[in-house]
Amino acid sequence: MVENSMERFEKAISFEETERPPLAYLFFGGGKWVLDELGVNFDDVYYTADGIAKAQMTAKELFGHDNVMSPWGCLTVEAEAFGCKIQRKRDGYPQIVERVVKSENDLKDLSIPDPYKNGRMPLVLDSLKILAKRVGKDAPVIGMICSPFVVASEMRSLQEFLLDTFQKPDFALEVLEIATAGCIEYAKAIAEQGIFAVMIENAYMNRTFFNLQDSRRFI
Repeated sequence: MVENSMERFEKAISFEETERPPLAYLFFGGGKWVLDELGVNFDDVYYTADGIAKAQMTAKELFGHDNVMSPWGCLTVEAEAFGCKIQRKRDGYPQIVERVVKSENDLKDLSIPDPYKNGRMPLVLDSLKILAKRVGKDAPVIGMICSPFVVASEMRSLQEFLLDTFQKPDFALEVLEIATAGCIEYAKAIAEQGIFAVMIENAYMNRTFFNLQDSRRFI
């Protein structure tokens, strides 16, 4: 019997023999070819749940990998839900143009986002629900969240937050505590969409920034 993508993934993570290794698809690799196939630009598909789902399914048809995912590689979903202002890009991920944590005084005004109401979190949840319904029986659907450190860095700016960890470590830990609470609620909501797994993107976790001791403290 020929394995489907779900069976291939499940066997691999259980260390069982597979017909071939599963090929995991990350973010929106080869996106130019997917967008060309659909006849659209990035902005056309990235701000609707159906657009995200359609682009992911098209990528799977083109490249033959084994999974689909949302929200691709965007690092600003959580930060926007916390209150950051973003600017949409025609050919790429939105960028933050106004940070929500400019000073220590801003912390008192922060509240934990509701994943079903704030920012683009509801859009991500809807896209995962669509993917789970359309391909979830045959292929793993993976949701992505950013780590608390990435979220804090986006709310504050990476440069400022790195300085905070050295100059104002207690403040940095407060920001991380709030970011962590938001990430937990978002991850719970993602897991409720009937998906296979939740991936945590921790792009800033590397020894360029921190030694082992500080990594354990802040990351």
